[in-house]
Amino acid sequence: MGQVTDMGDGESNSSRFAGLGEAAMVAFAISLLGALPTVVRSAGAGGQLADGLLIGTAQLLWLVLPLTLLKKRAARGWRGVVGKNPPRDIAVGLGLWVGLSILLLTALAMALKATTHHRGLGGATFGIFGAAAICGAAIAAGRLVAVGRRLMERAVPRWVVLGAASLIGIVPVIALTIPLLRGAAEGETGPTRATVFDLLLMITVVAFAFARAVPPKLTRKLAMPAMALSLAVLIGGCLRVELSDAATPVKETGGLPAAVLNALEMWTDHDADGMGAHFGGRDCDEGNPARRPGATETPGDGIDSNCDGLDAPAAQAVSSASPAGDRSSKASPASPSASATATTRAPLKQPDIILVTLDTVRADRMSVYGYGKPTTPFLSKLAGRAVVFEHAYGVGSNTQRALIPIVSGRTLSSTAASTAEWPRLKEEAETVAERLKAVGYATAAVTSFTWLRKDLGFDQGFDHFDESPFRKQHPERDVTGATAIEAAQAVYQTLAKGSEPLFIWLHLFDAHAKYLDHSGADFGKGASALYDGEIAFIDRQLEKLAGVLAAHPRAQRTVWVIHGTHGEAFGEHDASGHGGTLVHEEVLRVPLIVALPGAQAARYQKQAVSMLDVAPTVLALAEGSTKGTQGVSLLPIVRGDMTVDHPPVLAYATARTAVIDWPLKLVVKRRKGKSDRLLLFDLKADPAERHDISGDRKAELERLNALRKD
Repeated sequence: MGQVTDMGDGESNSSRFAGLGEAAMVAFAISLLGALPTVVRSAGAGGQLADGLLIGTAQLLWLVLPLTLLKKRAARGWRGVVGKNPPRDIAVGLGLWVGLSILLLTALAMALKATTHHRGLGGATFGIFGAAAICGAAIAAGRLVAVGRRLMERAVPRWVVLGAASLIGIVPVIALTIPLLRGAAEGETGPTRATVFDLLLMITVVAFAFARAVPPKLTRKLAMPAMALSLAVLIGGCLRVELSDAATPVKETGGLPAAVLNALEMWTDHDADGMGAHFGGRDCDEGNPARRPGATETPGDGIDSNCDGLDAPAAQAVSSASPAGDRSSKASPASPSASATATTRAPLKQPDIILVTLDTVRADRMSVYGYGKPTTPFLSKLAGRAVVFEHAYGVGSNTQRALIPIVSGRTLSSTAASTAEWPRLKEEAETVAERLKAVGYATAAVTSFTWLRKDLGFDQGFDHFDESPFRKQHPERDVTGATAIEAAQAVYQTLAKGSEPLFIWLHLFDAHAKYLDHSGADFGKGASALYDGEIAFIDRQLEKLAGVLAAHPRAQRTVWVIHGTHGEAFGEHDASGHGGTLVHEEVLRVPLIVALPGAQAARYQKQAVSMLDVAPTVLALAEGSTKGTQGVSLLPIVRGDMTVDHPPVLAYATARTAVIDWPLKLVVKRRKGKSDRLLLFDLKADPAERHDISGDRKAELERLNALRKD
């Protein structure tokens, strides 16, 4: 009996060993193939082919190996559901279900994108209706299978029925995959797109591999080598990640292996500073969020704040060097003498410039612009020594069109950038920060929105680029303003120790939906009132920053340039939010306030100005080059000349263009296959844009339309 038992245990162990070996073989083959896109992407970012293959395969093994180990159990469960001899058309039904689900989910996503700009609301809606769409697709697939059976019973050829089913089931998958493949070929993958592409590839490879049985003879021969190789790759990949910077190109270019590494790194982020100590993270102090890679280094304080292993010597100029490989270094002063030359000029010729971008803030909701509620008491106070531009307009009603000109000095369509929904700035795009570095400025940026980040090129020209606001809090669900102000204060204190003039770009996002309630900012109930509260909250944050700067010896050389990007609609023209086809005043008219040291209060009301003018104005203040920028420098107005003329300004939206020659505003609605529809408004007499006067002012209509065409 004992011998029989031993034999049974031996057979059981042998069976388990064979199953483990087979799982290792299949998992390794799948992971190796799935890692190939990672190899290509990381090599393109300067990584080694071997590192991309090793790290990519190792990270995918963490995902695939458990699946292959569960394969047999899952197969037994599947047979329990469909029976030992399932109908031959069950695979057709599943294919139809997948294809119809993708088709319905894609249509739902497009509809939500066109109708909402609120990611939180859009995500919840997509989840609820997406589940309903998948259930509906299952019902429709069942009905289609039944229709196919009846057609074949009526002598319709089988290949016709299967061909039609294939079109329904496969075409949506191909339609979804082609843009990803095209983006990969153009180098426009982006982290999210790369991850989706990898996921689709892995699903295809796993489905193919699981549909094929491994021959027993092959299992017996390769079981031990497969297990040993898989273990070696897992250990080797982890060691390579931990002991070198080889994981950096993998993580920067995105994809499924990068997603695994990032998730594991966040698991080790104990101090919640957005960086872990392992899995490619290089946080050197998990108990102190102020110490992390990229943190501001205080020279001579004896603390290695940025985790590079060294404390910057006290004599080192803060902006004299950029990290190796940083694109911003290309515009650095060529030598210490170049920097010294810049600092010998009179302060007002090259003042410190604080550029504040108020995302999604409309002018008519600010008390500094006459709003009846006290939403901006600090900015109203600042206006006592500033020029306030009464008729300032965003370049576009969506974020991309509105923000790119602040960075490049050019419209989105004429800036060297990718064609992705959220474009990546290309190297050839000469940024405002690069131009300022070229004339001796120390530069820094603090951004609060996930689009404005390093891997999309927005760090070009900046000595310091702080993404902590959106890394620590979700910008569309949480409050980022306080973190942004703290970061701006820290970087100012650091840069102000040097002798170079300073340029700091601060991007504040809180007025963008979702609107949150803030203590001390109670303006009533509902979205519109909460929006007012968000503006008041931002105003208080700016007051904190201004207090720090006012107490510094450099205060008398500091210029404030505060502007909006676009506004937000609350049903004024039967629409909400921003972007889309909106070109009304509530989404285009934004604040623009410029405060010079010792200046007198003034308001420029003569004509309209554009946010396209911000970049050339900043460059003119700094005596930098404005060549190639598309706006007009407002420096003569800023210095007190309110008689200066300004050309009409243009603003853009989807299939819409607006031309503002104050007080007239032309709205052009482009219609496919038809002539453009032209509307004309007198904003002085009709600020709400309710009365089209195009029939009464034909000469003005034609003049503005000709300007638009030119």
